Amino acid sequence: MKLIKKVVTFILVTATLLVSTSFSVPKSSVFASIDPFISVRLSTMRNISSIKINVSGSYFIPERDNAAISRGQYTISISKNKIYLTSKSGTSYCLDKSFTLRAEGVSLNNYISVSNPSYGTCKYTGDMKISIEDKKLAFINTLHIEHYLMGVVPYEMSEAQAVESLKVQAIVARTYAMRIMEANRDNEYHVVDTTSNQVYKGYNSTRKKSIQAVKDTDGIILMYNDKIAKTYYSESNGGITESISSAWGGGDNVSVIREDPFDKHSSVVRRLSKTDISDSDAATFKSAAKKAVEAMGYLYDSVEIVSINKITPVFKSEPTSLSQSKRRTDKLIITLTVKAKADSSKKQTVSPNNDGYATFSVDISSTRGDSLRWFFSFSLPSALFTVQDNGNEFVFTAYGNGHAVGLSQSGTYARVKAGQNFMQILEFYFPKAKLSKMEYTPIKDSIAASGVSGDEMSQLSIFEIPYNAIIYTDSYIDVYSGAGILYERTEKLYNGTYITVLGESKGWYHIFTEDIRGYVKKDCVFMQDMQSPITQVPDVNSGNTFYIIATATHEFGLNVRNTPEINDINKIGLLSCGEKFMVIDKISDEWYSIYYGGTVGYVNAQYVEISEESYSIINKYATVSVSLATIHSCADNSASAVIGKLYKGSIITVIASENNGWYKILHNNGIAYISEKYVKLSDITPSNESFYTVNDGGAYIYSEPNTDAIRDTMISGEEKITGVVKQNGWVSVTYNGENVFLRACDVTVVIKDGSIENNKHTEFKVINRYGIVECEVLNVRSSASSNDNNIIGHLFSGDKVFIDSISSQWCTIIYKNKVAYVDASHIKFSEIKIDIPFVEAKKDISTLLGATSTSQHVSAIKKGDKYQLLGALGGCYRISFNNQLCYVSTQDTVVKNETITVIPSISKVRIVVSALNVRQGMSSDTQCVGVLQLGDIASITNVFNGWYEISYESNGNIICGYIDTSYAVIE
Repeated sequence: MKLIKKVVTFILVTATLLVSTSFSVPKSSVFASIDPFISVRLSTMRNISSIKINVSGSYFIPERDNAAISRGQYTISISKNKIYLTSKSGTSYCLDKSFTLRAEGVSLNNYISVSNPSYGTCKYTGDMKISIEDKKLAFINTLHIEHYLMGVVPYEMSEAQAVESLKVQAIVARTYAMRIMEANRDNEYHVVDTTSNQVYKGYNSTRKKSIQAVKDTDGIILMYNDKIAKTYYSESNGGITESISSAWGGGDNVSVIREDPFDKHSSVVRRLSKTDISDSDAATFKSAAKKAVEAMGYLYDSVEIVSINKITPVFKSEPTSLSQSKRRTDKLIITLTVKAKADSSKKQTVSPNNDGYATFSVDISSTRGDSLRWFFSFSLPSALFTVQDNGNEFVFTAYGNGHAVGLSQSGTYARVKAGQNFMQILEFYFPKAKLSKMEYTPIKDSIAASGVSGDEMSQLSIFEIPYNAIIYTDSYIDVYSGAGILYERTEKLYNGTYITVLGESKGWYHIFTEDIRGYVKKDCVFMQDMQSPITQVPDVNSGNTFYIIATATHEFGLNVRNTPEINDINKIGLLSCGEKFMVIDKISDEWYSIYYGGTVGYVNAQYVEISEESYSIINKYATVSVSLATIHSCADNSASAVIGKLYKGSIITVIASENNGWYKILHNNGIAYISEKYVKLSDITPSNESFYTVNDGGAYIYSEPNTDAIRDTMISGEEKITGVVKQNGWVSVTYNGENVFLRACDVTVVIKDGSIENNKHTEFKVINRYGIVECEVLNVRSSASSNDNNIIGHLFSGDKVFIDSISSQWCTIIYKNKVAYVDASHIKFSEIKIDIPFVEAKKDISTLLGATSTSQHVSAIKKGDKYQLLGALGGCYRISFNNQLCYVSTQDTVVKNETITVIPSISKVRIVVSALNVRQGMSSDTQCVGVLQLGDIASITNVFNGWYEISYESNGNIICGYIDTSYAVIE
């Protein structure tokens, strides 16, 4: 079986976009020769000179004579303008200024994990090219476009949406990517991983609905005039779609301007003072007034903007069904009062004063189309807006969010809820397009991913059929990355280990096991004759329960399906060639049922090689009984490698007892071993256990029963999970083959008789009152967790604290004018209520966006105006003025009372994007602690430059964090 890299071309077939649930197309026309491998520049990974990566699956380096790379952790760094790849053992290789980690074949099991500074931990499938640019590392990920889309769809559209909505997004995103690929076919890369093209965060197996949507629409794109259509999309069109020529000029109007009654748009208000004009706006107005000022005989360089007198919108001509004032704005005519000095070489149309200056009016015109959104220093979310003259200011009310060209995601959600399918939705937003289907046809190329040098390639014999073998030695033998002792030693194989032999070269075997791939010397390997496949696989429920080990043999991978039939929509996974798995039963001559990802799947028997290895199944759950237990690759503490860890309360499935103090268990879809002394067997079998469903809104996964161990992974609502135990507010589950934890408040127990145990906690309430410390010394923490590193101070018995809010375990308090947390069990609550004082301004003062003197100015408070004091932060007071949350300098406010430390949650924000990450800190690099959806409301607890500190209730618990002010509006 020769290992090769799969390359494909497109065969394209086209059909008119039909309003139906399926369509057929003639298999005739052939698409231009663009292969389906897209190259993505990871522009989010900049300014990196050293990074750790984890390699999973089969990879090799073509620049190093196709040397194979074993699984595990490596460090990539720059030294003396060259790249070095260093293994965990310390072995280092110099790879000059560029090299590629190339995957063997196309498989989701081949991926490279890295910590992306912008997106967190990402798994990138396919090839990864690493090079030096400007003395830093640069990364280009080349992968199959369908795998690329699995890393795009869940981040351009929320995973919480229906699969039908995600299908629409998948087709539009695929078409967009294909068009960019065609335009950039000769470039080093096609797209970047940000909103400059499409957000791409790599493969995440938990984004199941998005992955299914990509699979369900495999190869489908939109065509217009026999070319790939320009498929743009935005969050909300405000109720009116836009065309390409109207927004940006040019042709190719695959979209048209029309009303969209399904777009549930929001509105955003922006205010423009007539006289308090920002430097940025003044510069824009001055530039636009140049021609008019000079025509009146005045010097452009001397122009000062005095005021804005009038703003007149010029509306677009479509849609004709709406009155002009309800259409999208094309441009603005703005009347300004300016002051300028006369040009002595010209005649003035307005007479100057004695000092040579004159004050007069001029009309200017704004930019046109979609660019109008950025004409003013404040940005408008869309070009669909109204302008109202309120005396001292102009008020802009904008509808929707984005350019509105092509697909509206908000409209898509509503149309799916109304019963429309993906073709009906595409027909509305791209009425001139045709659906086209690409067939991916494999072509074998000349790259052999064998892991040997060019000199050895001609002497490497790849067996047509792999052989089973066993390691025969006194203790262990070394595994090398290539066929020779000069290659890196990557692993050890111990006496008695079963292996699969793929080929031989100069006294070496090319082998792999479940976890290891590489080369070993032939003299330590005992070859076995190939056996005929087992024809009778016992029924798992027959009483004599045992499993059979099998191996996938198809060189491009073996599809795992949820039913024993070949259907594009029933794929649930892919097994790599050579990957081992457990057969449960042979259900026919064509199908095996297997254990896959914690559930039962089905594979085609034609591509399955059955081994003689089998073992009995205890079929019991066990619970980890110690605080931390290690799991091993074999039942020998001294000889096996540690391959993972489990925390107290973790649930595991025990397969067999090894009779030497070890249990064989299921772990990450495979086999592992754990000492019997670390676990306690349960009398409950998997089939009799109750199960859990995730509550509305989803639930985050934790690697440990600790809120600090959150992963950037969420299980969608109403997902069924089996194999659980509830302990100290946590639920231990097996999810996607891994032992992970969920908060008990995020799930609901369904007992085997169908009854429901309510786990929701609704104790949280905003109280805004004082509490008294009841213990001798109470730790004050920067976050709501019992972590020794987050202690920022102490309170003592009898101390009085202001309680902003309380959950089941923690009180949110104000400590030294900052938000902090204390254990609620040590606080006695006082009935003293908090009166929030009003202050009368003694002079004109400015309000600020943040609690620093350098923050942006928001508005002006006139002498005699009243405003409400909410708290003291540094050199500023937090105030409420005209229902707006802002700050004023303490130097501008006289407070007769004692120092204000009250910071209640009085202001609200509404989310204006489809999904917004809530961050642990004021940076997109920090951990995600929650997700807010379009229209969700949260309470503001603080405002900083560009960030809101917010809190909101989720499933009876309070989530605290930070959101970008660009994606929320104050209610």
